[in-house]
Amino acid sequence: MERIDNADSRLEKNAKKLGYDFSLLPTKQQNYLRQIDEAIYALFDAEIKAQEDTSRNYVSIKRIAKETNIARQTFYNVPILGEYIELCSKEFE
Repeated sequence: MERIDNADSRLEKNAKKLGYDFSLLPTKQQNYLRQIDEAIYALFDAEIKAQEDTSRNYVSIKRIAKETNIARQTFYNVPILGEYIELCSKEFE
């Protein structure tokens, strides 16, 4: 229920910015605005989740060692392996 209350206060505030009084709008228009607001914030939530997921997809020796089951020490003992990771990481940026 808190999300709905929060949405209604947001709707009231935004309607006021647009020059409308949300409470005076017909019920059908209020319901449309609630649906629109819910859809917008669902997209915002999905965008935030995608950004969080992306921030966890970093390239590092530790991460690649784990993904490939190659010991981290091997990357330090064989310079081309670590250099390759750095090169690919920079190319991807």
